[in-house]
Amino acid sequence: MTPDKQAELIENYQTVFRGPQGAMVLQDLMDRVGFFDSTASDPNTAMYNEGARSVIVNICRILEMDMKQYRKHLSDVNIDLTEESDDV
Repeated sequence: MTPDKQAELIENYQTVFRGPQGAMVLQDLMDRVGFFDSTASDPNTAMYNEGARSVIVNICRILEMDMKQYRKHLSDVNIDLTEESDDV
């Protein structure tokens, strides 16, 4: 990928996930993959969970946010971290 395309992609990630709707989607993804939970004891389940978790970690890296900053961002856009996500 060219540097210009990489910069455009990073800008698009930031535009999408830094707004309230993007924050809600990212929080839902975190809930669905058990992002803040410990990994499973079964090695296959643990590998699967870590693979899903790595996608979220990559998004947060692109957003240049650590987890403390991300939790503050969710609070700033009024995402309640205590609510459980509804399964669809």
